[in-house]
Order: sequence, then C-alpha cells, then structure tokens
Amino acid sequence: MLRPAPFATNALWWAPGARADGVVRLPHPDAVCPVVHEADLVHVSQAEQVAVIAEASGHPPGTQVALA
Repeated sequence: MLRPAPFATNALWWAPGARADGVVRLPHPDAVCPVVHEADLVHVSQAEQVAVIAEASGHPPGTQVALA
C-alpha cells in the first residue's frame, strides 16, 4: 500500500508569500521530508498493480497470456 506525502505540488502554497515579500514561511523550517512528485507516484502504482496481478494469475510480468 502506498502512503506518499508530501507532494511536490504542495510547494505551490509558498508562491503567494514568496511573490509578496520574497520570504517563504514554514511552520517547521528545519524539518526534513522526502518529496514525491505525483507523476512518479503513478509509475510506482502501475508497477505495483502489475506485480499483484502477475502474482495472482501465476504469470510473471512480461509473460504473454492469451485472453479467452
């Protein structure tokens, strides 16, 4: 299960303050947290889905399977 946070687009919340006076104000400026871009999350999610389907079907990823 994926539980990503924070997202890269959250940085857009800083834009109004930065434009107004050139300062980005954060509640915890020294906090370190990896940022996830939404597009990367889609790729990981798809890869996980393929792995789950492959395991459930008994066919490894990349195997050609004829659909009935």
